[in-house]
Amino acid sequence: MNTETPEFSIAEFRERYPLLFADPSVDDIYCSRGWRGLLFSLCDVLQAHLDRHPDVSQVVVAQVKSKFGELHFFYDGGDSYCTGAVALAEQISLKTCEQCGAPGKQIDGGWVSTLCPAHDGSIHAGES
Repeated sequence: MNTETPEFSIAEFRERYPLLFADPSVDDIYCSRGWRGLLFSLCDVLQAHLDRHPDVSQVVVAQVKSKFGELHFFYDGGDSYCTGAVALAEQISLKTCEQCGAPGKQIDGGWVSTLCPAHDGSIHAGES
């Protein structure tokens, strides 16, 4: 079981995307609220593609987390389109503030995060 505290609930994702979040062992989404819109967009793209292509195996999410200021979206199923969509979302996360969703950049202040200027100051206050 993951010991990090999630900043938003998997329940809203299970409700909106029951097929993507069908694995009951996935206990939560471990990233900050700033990536909520990015995750909803990714899930919209994935499920729409799967609905249009019933021959492609259903994507089932295994884990969603932030590591080193980057979104990591692990899943089973899908095809090369799904792989590309996930890779694109992960790359977009590197330029999206984890706290608010505004444009950001990776900051290494002992803990790597992707933050906008406003949140970089509040999180790394006192650093030179």
